[in-house]
Amino acid sequence: MIYFEGVVDIIYTPYTPKVIRKLGFARCEKRYQYKYLQRDYIDNLNSGSVDEVIIIQNGFVTDTTIANIAFFDGKEWITPATPLLGGTTRQRLVDNGFLHLANIKKDDVKNFQSIALMNAMIGFCELKDFIIKDE
Repeated sequence: MIYFEGVVDIIYTPYTPKVIRKLGFARCEKRYQYKYLQRDYIDNLNSGSVDEVIIIQNGFVTDTTIANIAFFDGKEWITPATPLLGGTTRQRLVDNGFLHLANIKKDDVKNFQSIALMNAMIGFCELKDFIIKDE
């Protein structure tokens, strides 16, 4: 849906979830608190050497280019306290107590047992058989 003080246009496009097996990191210092059609600077964070990137802003993990992110520490699921875009699925899981907010640094990522991505299209999806490429 395209909107600007009201609905401008509704466009339906097929959605095919990405298969994510290799993650990397990318820095992004731009703000992205609303969904935009022009998001080249987000899409271009991935150089193509990985399936998806974990975005780092001001030294902290925010999310990925396609979804919010959560990490499992062995006891609970934790999501970054400051995402670039706080999605509706993430917010629902925070509100119902499933996700807990925390400031997560890049170096903290290696200490977690599991990673999940979430958005309105995929729900909460724990990644299986993945590696993190630390460049």
